[in-house]
Amino acid sequence: MKELTRDTTKKNNLLILFLTLLGLCIASFVLFYFMWEQPDTPSYANGAKLLLGFDGEIDRLQRLTKPLSLLFPAILYAIFGLDTIYGLWIQELIAYFACGFLMFHILHAFLANRRHAYWGTVAYMLCQPMAIFGVLPMIDSLGWAISLGGILLSIQVLNKSQFRFWCFHLVGWYLGIGFFAKESILTAGAFLFLSILLEQDSFFNKVKRYVAVGLGFIPPILLISAFTHYQYGVSFLTWLSFNHTDPVQYNQPIKAYLMQSFRFLDLYWLLVAVGGFVFVKQCREKLLSRTHISFVLTGIICLLVYPFIWPYYFDRILFMFAPFFILLVCMSLDYIQKLSGLTILFAGLSNLLFTYGIYAYQITGLIISAIGGYSVFLIGVLVYNWKVKD
Repeated sequence: MKELTRDTTKKNNLLILFLTLLGLCIASFVLFYFMWEQPDTPSYANGAKLLLGFDGEIDRLQRLTKPLSLLFPAILYAIFGLDTIYGLWIQELIAYFACGFLMFHILHAFLANRRHAYWGTVAYMLCQPMAIFGVLPMIDSLGWAISLGGILLSIQVLNKSQFRFWCFHLVGWYLGIGFFAKESILTAGAFLFLSILLEQDSFFNKVKRYVAVGLGFIPPILLISAFTHYQYGVSFLTWLSFNHTDPVQYNQPIKAYLMQSFRFLDLYWLLVAVGGFVFVKQCREKLLSRTHISFVLTGIICLLVYPFIWPYYFDRILFMFAPFFILLVCMSLDYIQKLSGLTILFAGLSNLLFTYGIYAYQITGLIISAIGGYSVFLIGVLVYNWKVKD
């Protein structure tokens, strides 16, 4: 009887999550439909045609170096004649929902609190890169979904009581194959690498894990690169060289990076700050697992290292680090028990509204106003919860 009740509750929770994602997806699309075709959209649509040998323009932006992200729209075009731009859109919508469910399971794995995991997922989906580029004909949400899948798989193999070579080996294959859809999969690899490094285990056992992952990661990199080089005359090295040739030049690179880093979470950075306080406190009290600590540290390290290894500072690229900080958003809810839902929604909807004002009407000063207003609101919520708790 208890098992039946537990299964029913789980199904109801997933149904609520699905309906929430559906509502957020529709709202985001309606709000940002005017941004339907982005500068990169035509190159992805063209790359999907070239992938299966159809006529198209020259692949100037090297999209064929990541063939897996183009395969689904290419197949729809070949079988049904559906324009590849709509194939990309359908792929993004599927990936959008996958992101939501995967994010929920990742947060629940760490927190064992479905309520916090639910609101953390809502926060993730209300970040402006997801709300805009996750529902438009691009390949961003596909990359985020694949990355989240890699993170979840990594958590599962790390939580196993005994080392199993094939589990780590298969994660390596997943990471290697996923790279040819979107390079954001490397964030999952960074998390796995750091988690193994911080494990309380012998040096020899850590090396075994690295070897198992490496032996899975390297073959698909070599095989798929060889295939794309043979078939299209491009490879992983072509992509790497292209992206470091004549990159974007920033007049004030530090300022540009800080601004774009802020934009991928916007007002949720204030909750990250509160969650960071909780994180440090629980670390001192030794309440967190090493995997939990590795997860947060991965986000911090990646964000610090990124500008030294990649020359493009765009919020939609930096959003690949968002899951690591969303966990801190969830941890902040320990101090906002009574009004957690309102606090998450207020920040998220504010993010979308001032983003809409900026992109649609070029209104200046909205971000500063939103930060000020939400700061006052958040302080009020924290004081309220502190008084109620006492």
